[in-house]
Amino acid sequence: MNKTAIIFLVLLLSGTAIPQQTNYTLFKYRSFIPAVTINDRSVPLQTAVYPDLYKSRSAEADMKWVAESDSMVAAFWNRKGDTVLHILTELAGIEWREAEFELYLVRHFPTIGSPDPLIIPIGGIGPKGLLEEVPQDNRLILGLVFQLARRLLEQTGRSDEPTAFALAGHPLMRQTPLRRDNMAMLLALVTCQNMLGYDKANEAFESEFWDRHFPSKQIFKNYLMKKWVLSPEKTLAGKILAEPRNSDLVEATRPPRPIRPPAGDGQPVTQIAGISPTGKLGFTVRYETSSALVIDTIDTYRLAYANGLRGGDQIKRVEGQMVRTFRDLVEKLLNGLERGGAEVEFVRDNRVQMLTFQQLVLPSREEEQYYFDESEVN
Repeated sequence: MNKTAIIFLVLLLSGTAIPQQTNYTLFKYRSFIPAVTINDRSVPLQTAVYPDLYKSRSAEADMKWVAESDSMVAAFWNRKGDTVLHILTELAGIEWREAEFELYLVRHFPTIGSPDPLIIPIGGIGPKGLLEEVPQDNRLILGLVFQLARRLLEQTGRSDEPTAFALAGHPLMRQTPLRRDNMAMLLALVTCQNMLGYDKANEAFESEFWDRHFPSKQIFKNYLMKKWVLSPEKTLAGKILAEPRNSDLVEATRPPRPIRPPAGDGQPVTQIAGISPTGKLGFTVRYETSSALVIDTIDTYRLAYANGLRGGDQIKRVEGQMVRTFRDLVEKLLNGLERGGAEVEFVRDNRVQMLTFQQLVLPSREEEQYYFDESEVN
C-alpha cells in the first residue's frame, strides 16, 4: 500500500470516528442540535429535591457516589449522545430551539426524571429517598431518551412558526400523561430501537419497571405502538398534524367531561367530611369491606385524575403506609406533594399497581374549556 493510500485510509477512519457513531443510513444528520454537558456534581440540586433528607444525610457524599457510579449513562452519552439528539430531531420533525443545556445526574429523585431541567436519577426513585432502585441497563437508557423526547416536544412552544404553533395547539400535544407523554414515548421508543436494536428497546419498554412508571401504556399499545411508524419522511409532527381532532385516539385520551353537581343544592356528589372533589386533589372515596378506601367521585380537572387515579381504584398504601381514613389519605398525599411526590399503591382490575402522585401543571379554566370542547369546534 503506497503512502497516499495510507493517508487516505487514516483520514477515512478518523472521519468516521469523530461523529458519535452517527452512521445509521436512515438518517441524514443535517439539523442543528444543542450542546449537552453532563453535570454529576450538583450538590445544591440534590439538596433542593430532598431538603429534609439532607438535614441528616450528606448530599456531597451522594453526589460523589453519582460521579463514581454514572459510568453507564456517561459512556452511552459520550458515544451516542449526538446521535440520539439527531435521531430525535429527524423522527420528530421538530427543531431544537435551545443552544445548550445540562444533563443533571442525581442519586435520588421523586420520579423517573424531568425534561426541564433535564434530570435523570441513577440511584433511587421515591419522595423519601430510595424506595425503588433505578435499573442500570437499557430501561435507564429508555428513561433518558424519554425525558429528552419530552424536552424536544416542548420546543414547539418556543417557536413563532405557524407549523410549530399549530402543532403545539393540537389536542395530542396537551401536557397530560395520556397525550403528550404518549407522543414522547413513541419518539423515545423508536429512537431506542435504532440505537439499541429493536429487541432490546422493546424488552426495556415491556419491563415491569415501565409498567409501573408509564401509566398510559395500554393506550400507547392499543393506538400507537406498531401503528404509528416513524421515519425521517413520516415524522411525528406530520402524524400529529394529520390526526383529526375527533379521531379515536384523541377521544381515547380525552378525560371525560367533569361530573356535574345535581340540580338544586349545587353540592358535589358524595361529598365526604366537607372536602369537595373540586378541591386541589379532586376526589372523594367510599368505604368498602375491611375499611378499604375506594375512589368514588373524581374530578377530571384536578390532580388525582391527572396523576392517573380513576374511579373504582382501591387505595392500599401511601409512602408504604396503610391508609384507613379519607382524612389520613388526603394528609399523606398533601405532605407528599410538599416533598416532591408520594408513592401510591392501589388495586385496579384485581392487580396491584403503583404511581407517583406529584404536583402537575394543570391547564387554566379557559384552556380547560377548550380542552373539553375540542370536538364541538371542528
